[in-house]
Amino acid sequence: MNTTDLVGKKFGKLTVIKFDRVEYKRDAKGKNRDRGYWLCRCDCGKKVTNARNDLVSGKTTFEKDDMLRIPFIKVDDEINYDELCGKEIKNSKYYIKQALQTIDFELNNVGGSVKSEAVIDATTKALTENARKMIFDSDFILYLKEENKEQPYFALKVDNTDVLVPNNLD
Repeated sequence: MNTTDLVGKKFGKLTVIKFDRVEYKRDAKGKNRDRGYWLCRCDCGKKVTNARNDLVSGKTTFEKDDMLRIPFIKVDDEINYDELCGKEIKNSKYYIKQALQTIDFELNNVGGSVKSEAVIDATTKALTENARKMIFDSDFILYLKEENKEQPYFALKVDNTDVLVPNNLD
């Protein structure tokens, strides 16, 4: 094993200072496997020892005194892509009426999660030029029914317009 081939080389934030040791072990098939360890200095000033294969492959291990501080991040946002509204969808007869994305992202010391949904509401130009306006601003009943079913699975009577959320699509 060449014990000088890594001295002075940088792997991420680690710079190799010197060869540290070799550990000899047998693998499951009984073959001897030696593993060389190198002393490195982190950009933060700490000294750590890593196996050659881990350095070369980019994998480094944490030692007992190492510290990893995870940033806690929470994003719960809705983005309107107004700059896309009115644009034609290429090779189609449709125009973008609304483009919207919701993002729910969280990162903490336990892990992370992300949920992102997007919708593009498109319409044909002919519909927008001669469109009828159907505005629900007084009492109405909403039925939700599965295709090919006779009876709705949900009905809602809206007799209080205070529950309507303004959508600013006009």
